[in-house]
Amino acid sequence: MLKALLAALAGVWLASGWRHLRSGLVGRAARPHRLFGLVCLAMAGYTAAEFGLTDPPDPVRAALLLRLQIVLAAVGMVFLAWWVADETDVRPRPFLLAVSIVGAIAAVLSLASTDGGLVTGLTLQPERLPWGEVVRVPAGRETSWAPIARLAFWLVCGFGAYAVVLQGRRGRAREAVELGAALLLLHGAIFLGAYRHGPLTLLPLEHVAFLGPVLLMGARLRRDIARALRAGAELQRSEENLRITLASIADGVVTTDTGARVTGINPAAQALTGWSQDEAVGRGSAEILRVHDADGREVDPAGRILTAGRQVDLRGELRLLRRDGTEHRVVVTGAPIRDTRGEITGVVLVVRDVTELSELEDQLRHARKMDAVGTLAGGIAHDFNNMLVGIVGHAELLLAKSGDQPELNRHARIVVDTGLRAADLTQKLLSFSRRKPRSVAVVRMHELVEAVVAILERSVDRRILVERDFRASNDRVAGDHGALESAVMNLAVNARDAMPDGGRLTFRTDVIYRDSESCARSSFELSPGPYLRLSVSDTGCGIPEDLVERIFEPYVTTKAVGQGTGLGLSAVYGTVVEHGGAIDVHTAVGEGSSFVLDFPLLAEPTREEVHETPEPAPHEGGTILVVDDEALVRQLATEILQGLGYTVLAAADGLGAIELFRASQGAIDAVLLDLMLPDVNGYEVFREIRALDGNLPVVVSTGYTEESRLEEFRAERWVRIVPKPYRRALLAESLGSLLRDVARECR
Repeated sequence: MLKALLAALAGVWLASGWRHLRSGLVGRAARPHRLFGLVCLAMAGYTAAEFGLTDPPDPVRAALLLRLQIVLAAVGMVFLAWWVADETDVRPRPFLLAVSIVGAIAAVLSLASTDGGLVTGLTLQPERLPWGEVVRVPAGRETSWAPIARLAFWLVCGFGAYAVVLQGRRGRAREAVELGAALLLLHGAIFLGAYRHGPLTLLPLEHVAFLGPVLLMGARLRRDIARALRAGAELQRSEENLRITLASIADGVVTTDTGARVTGINPAAQALTGWSQDEAVGRGSAEILRVHDADGREVDPAGRILTAGRQVDLRGELRLLRRDGTEHRVVVTGAPIRDTRGEITGVVLVVRDVTELSELEDQLRHARKMDAVGTLAGGIAHDFNNMLVGIVGHAELLLAKSGDQPELNRHARIVVDTGLRAADLTQKLLSFSRRKPRSVAVVRMHELVEAVVAILERSVDRRILVERDFRASNDRVAGDHGALESAVMNLAVNARDAMPDGGRLTFRTDVIYRDSESCARSSFELSPGPYLRLSVSDTGCGIPEDLVERIFEPYVTTKAVGQGTGLGLSAVYGTVVEHGGAIDVHTAVGEGSSFVLDFPLLAEPTREEVHETPEPAPHEGGTILVVDDEALVRQLATEILQGLGYTVLAAADGLGAIELFRASQGAIDAVLLDLMLPDVNGYEVFREIRALDGNLPVVVSTGYTEESRLEEFRAERWVRIVPKPYRRALLAESLGSLLRDVARECR
């Protein structure tokens, strides 16, 4: 019966030890079970040795088994002390382990008999029990080391009691009860059968008592495994949620370890860098995220964060060089990853592609700059056109009064033509610096190119030869004159910049026909029919092959930093598409480039009557109020109108004009009104005068006014707009026709 009991107990110890060692738990949760498994294996050996001491064995084997029991008990005590210390995580753990090791050594040394024998010198005494016969060591035969071993066992169990109290104070009542019960049972089991000096009748109780900790720790193992399974499932769900979240984020996310080696990279970062997850993991973050500042210096975000130990925001002119060589403007934000103890375990980097945002900001800055330039140019144009009014107007008066003097007439005509060209140049410069609503009209491309060449020749290098090769018989297209002129000017300026050492710039036009097949092959939305082809060619440096495919993208430029915005060709492309056309480029490095623009021709070109402006006939009379703050302009207008037979009243500001009109109410037949006045603007003067006389004809004269303000005047009745510098004939025709229309309407 005793053998069966001991065999069963040994089997239980062995199975429990194996189960705790192979629990499947990992990390901190697995350690107490592994330590307890080692205790179980030691007790399995202890019980198996007990099995060998029954029915009694020969003295030599019995002595060996007794010594084996003591050794296994000593080893079990060391693992027991380790387990207790690890379970409670108390501070004097090294002291407890030292005590257990000393006790184990003392227990082993206590195996020596008083006469120094190790086996044969150990006296064994058989004793029969009701359930079998065993052997024991007679009292008084142990050495002086035995009390030290007993003291160590007592200290370990006493420390366990302290640990139980500590667990209770920490609020871990369940753990305290489990540990206390286990230690109590282990204490009883160890000291009931220690070295065979206790009452032998308690021998079975010694082994049965060891089953208590087995049952308690087995229950705890099941609970810990269930908890670990739940934690694992929760962790898996969290990881899946994190993976889905990172995959859904539009910003690139890269994680690294403390060595700045990549441990993870989300899909956005893969697309941004050109590195896949498998390729990136394990490589240095500086190799994956090749970030440079505005000066071209490499920036290592992960290294900076690891050095600083805090969150770092990298902004400014940062560019990320993709694996294929393309660049993106980025903003990088990163922070250290810390564990529960606050230790840095890695870095997380968030990379945002701000290329489009930067482009919009650049466009906004460019727009604001152009608005400022437009405002400045508008003020200059107003004053400049006022001066041109005096130059052109007085030259025309001189021409009208010179009579039959050919030499004087020739000089006067030169002054008039020069003044008109200066006025035309002012208008062209204004069209480049201000925004105007798109207006579709008939545009003669040959005249447009000539105007661009006239402007360009003032800034082009003398070594550049500008040629025109107009082969198109029809050059009329429908479009916005200012937008088309700006597109041609952009191409011409690019061609000029591509020839720093001189060369040839050629403008050529042809008429081509696109059929349905040709339109279908094109990447542009074209309709079959005749097209005007404009080619702008140069013999400059050409465009590198790797840039040709992206040459019409914003901010793609072949110019050095600071010499171009990269917006010119993208604007040209947009203009061509808006006009229903197509654009292409042919280039070779070192040979030059040719940009080919196709625009739909008007199906039925209108015939324009060409006639000389007739000499204005004198008017039958009337009183005209001239309102202008420039004395030179007032004097000229007065002289012209008086020469045409009108009576003239003049005012130098808006308030004076209103008072003069009120004082002469009914006597004034029309008003020649400047819009830019020093006190009140021309529109307010117009409103005040129209409030007094709703049908009064008004000729608006302006050197520069916003298009929206002019639209307000166009919506009014009996209004004509004459831009400065106005010619004598145009002013006479506008004022005369307006007076005739009002007289006919009001008759």
